[in-house]
Amino acid sequence: MENSTIAFLYDSERGLGTLAFAIPGRDGGAQSAVLIGGKYRLLSRIVAERIAHRHGRPALALVKLKLPEDESMRRIAELLRALPSP
Repeated sequence: MENSTIAFLYDSERGLGTLAFAIPGRDGGAQSAVLIGGKYRLLSRIVAERIAHRHGRPALALVKLKLPEDESMRRIAELLRALPSP
């Protein structure tokens, strides 16, 4: 998409998980909110904010994982570091 980015993060079954929306800030960073879901609220916001900041456009991040939260955070952090620049 030209005007936004959508990230789907799941480890087994696809489906609706925790969904966060973020918009890039004017002086770096991003503003975000969780739209639906309860598990992985922080992780979905982090992913949406990182993507919005990095690409300079709104981002949606959907997270539906079965891994323990600490393991999920570690793996997702590795993925975010490996993202190519736009």
